[in-house]
Amino acid sequence: MAYPKTGVDAGIADRIQSAISDKKTSILALSEDSGVPYSTLRRSIKASRSLSIDELLDISNALKVHPAELLPPAITGMPA
Repeated sequence: MAYPKTGVDAGIADRIQSAISDKKTSILALSEDSGVPYSTLRRSIKASRSLSIDELLDISNALKVHPAELLPPAITGMPA
């Protein structure tokens, strides 16, 4: 069953999707580079599963972005 994307998880999912697109990579490549299992990453991008802090750090390192860039503005106070 799919759940609608809402809240912090949805914001993180949207930012990861944007970073994947900006870096011209794929979920599979990000999974391999970050060490986060593909199914976990895919579910997190659909916002049907929350990421752990360790997973978020692994993903940000693989994407070569600061972890705060993957958090929604409501959390960081940074502009969108």
